[in-house]
Amino acid sequence: MYEIYGNDGLLVTEFCRRYNCSVELIIDEINQFGTIHPNKTGNGILGNLVERRADIGFGGLSSWHGPLKYLSFSKPIQRDSVTCLTPKPRNASLRTVPIFGPSIDTKDDLAQSDLTWWQTHEAWVFSLILSENPTIKKLVSNFRSGSPSVLQELADQGNVAFAIGRLNKDHLLLGEWFTARNIHEYQVMREDLYEEYEISMATKTWPLMEQFDTLTMRTEEATIRYYQELNAIYESSDYDVQTAATNSRLQEPYTPHALNKDDLLGGFFIVCLGSIVAVIVFAIELSPIKTKSSK
Repeated sequence: MYEIYGNDGLLVTEFCRRYNCSVELIIDEINQFGTIHPNKTGNGILGNLVERRADIGFGGLSSWHGPLKYLSFSKPIQRDSVTCLTPKPRNASLRTVPIFGPSIDTKDDLAQSDLTWWQTHEAWVFSLILSENPTIKKLVSNFRSGSPSVLQELADQGNVAFAIGRLNKDHLLLGEWFTARNIHEYQVMREDLYEEYEISMATKTWPLMEQFDTLTMRTEEATIRYYQELNAIYESSDYDVQTAATNSRLQEPYTPHALNKDDLLGGFFIVCLGSIVAVIVFAIELSPIKTKSSK
């Protein structure tokens, strides 16, 4: 059983309400977005369209490379971007031994960090694979895909980054692997990886294309999309998790304060380690065992 919700789902249900049509979902969980083969067959969303099993396709269809001459595109539903949640930086002070690396804020920072970044499908890098930019090529090589259970385990460990969607009205499209337990270990990059229009696709002969385009544009012009997006986000994402991710770049202002034992712990650790090494060296020097010098 499937439920229709989210930005695309709201648009479909409103369209059918206006034009007295019904919705029949065709789901391909294995192939998801799909592939079109040279013999005009395919799977996933695109395959269902090419083989005329579906009238219109939704689902994060952004940049697609291949024979799309059998399809046409509706006007953009919304303009979204992709960014990353990375390992949250910590203060470099006596309390952090060894000192942690710098904050990851940009595409260059993410590439130089050599962190792998994850999502459930390779479609998250389709918009980057044709780039000749060395930084982008490095990011593509560091991308990994895995099942939600794998991403859940990685998210709890906190040693990798995760691709997330930043929707048109600045809400974040988070995965179910982010929970109240682990979300505070991450922060959103300041710079997005890329930005694209999210579109819907239909066959050229679909007779309701113009009506669907009109509804899409009027919904956007009336600013209804903001409230639809807000409702969709909190239907599929925990409020506390969404709030923590959105505010992950906010930090309390630094104010001077008296040092306590936690602030000095790192310094004492270094002093103790140095003292232990010095005692060991001194003991060796006093040892009765002497090495014979070569003549």
